Amino acid sequence: MIIALPIRGKDMHSIKYRGSFARAKYFIIVKREDNRVVTLGTIKNPYRNLKRKAESLVLKMLKEKGVEAIVVHEANLELTELAKEVGIRIFSGNLNMRNRRS
Repeated sequence: MIIALPIRGKDMHSIKYRGSFARAKYFIIVKREDNRVVTLGTIKNPYRNLKRKAESLVLKMLKEKGVEAIVVHEANLELTELAKEVGIRIFSGNLNMRNRRS
């Protein structure tokens, strides 16, 4: 499954867990492969400064890039419905993870 996560910068160390999904500066695209997460790349969000319809345009853009699911801190009803329309699954909840080193 190919998953998009909203982030502030261009790598996993800048994951944006709070705030509007459609206002993220970038999205990191990952894929689960052989019980590990593989980073496929980042996508700059060209719609982050729009006043309207940003969520819809972002979801369509991600779908066109092959994204099958998004991870967000909170999913409001509008985001949930828009994602359903384009065929993207949403995973949401408390994502207060910290970078752990072994």
